[in-house]
Amino acid sequence: MNAIEILKHAMSMLTSNPKNTLRVFGIPVIFTILIGGVGFLIAFGGPSVVFDSRALNRFVAAGEISWAVIVLTSVLMAISSAWGAVAWHRYILLDELPTGFIPKLNFDRILGYIGTVFLIALFVIFVSIIISVLGALFSSFGKPIALFFGLIVGVLATVAWLGLSVLLPARAIKSSEGFYEALDETWVNFGRLLFLAFILFVIFGLPTILIESMRMSALKAILDALFNLVSGMISISVMTTLYCVWFDPSRLDRDLAK
Repeated sequence: MNAIEILKHAMSMLTSNPKNTLRVFGIPVIFTILIGGVGFLIAFGGPSVVFDSRALNRFVAAGEISWAVIVLTSVLMAISSAWGAVAWHRYILLDELPTGFIPKLNFDRILGYIGTVFLIALFVIFVSIIISVLGALFSSFGKPIALFFGLIVGVLATVAWLGLSVLLPARAIKSSEGFYEALDETWVNFGRLLFLAFILFVIFGLPTILIESMRMSALKAILDALFNLVSGMISISVMTTLYCVWFDPSRLDRDLAK
């Protein structure tokens, strides 16, 4: 599969059976939005502050943000988001469909999922720091060299994150694929992943820039939440497709419309 085919397959998994997609993602998404909305409204002083840019700037400048609430909200949102992601991976890879509209709470898999995200992030940061240090050492040779190393950091970090993300479906289903297998596939499929990353940037990055350029308002908050919802679901589905392509090709032809 090339990059475009991977994205098309990921999209088709989400749209071929909307009812099942809703059964898997619905409740976790609602929980995530409610937790995030309520938590950050409390942390930043309520709607009258959040939706007034001047009041929000004064609130932040005064140091009145409740960091404890932000941390708690972030943790609960991570758990709720991972709940939906794990449920989706298990639905596609293990045929584990919720009997109603509440996915099974595989708490050990959810914690493993969050832990794997953390480890992938640490690895990507570590590689980026090493390359950045090399760039700093060679920066005396001129600005183009520094820009070159900066470009390498961006490309490698993006491709590494995308490639290693296949470990997340593996953790969701308690499969045996590990870091070295994922890293090997990432290297072999470097060009394909780079093109896929570019497509995802066009799809996700440009609308994000547009939304973030808007003034703070209820409309912006709604658009931001909806866009993050859609982009998150597509990203989770892309991870699942990549896992199937690399480790379980038999799942690619599964008819989800039934």
